[in-house]
Amino acid sequence: MAYVVERNNVFFALNLSVGRDTSAATDSEVSAGGRELLEAAQEAGELDVGSHGKADMTQAEARIAVAQQKLMTTCRELLGDPPWS
Repeated sequence: MAYVVERNNVFFALNLSVGRDTSAATDSEVSAGGRELLEAAQEAGELDVGSHGKADMTQAEARIAVAQQKLMTTCRELLGDPPWS
């Protein structure tokens, strides 16, 4: 997760797996952040696929980036700075 988020990689497919994994976390704040990221990534995927790759993804990517940063902040508050094992 840290690799994807730290690189600010907003490609929706990579964020789907990160969102799925973190939404299952036992910490409620991490889980909520994961759900937010998963939802943003799913919406971006639907927009991209539904438009056959022709949609302007700027707003969808921005929403993913915001969700990534929120999740990273939550994880840092819980675990300190990465790398995490």
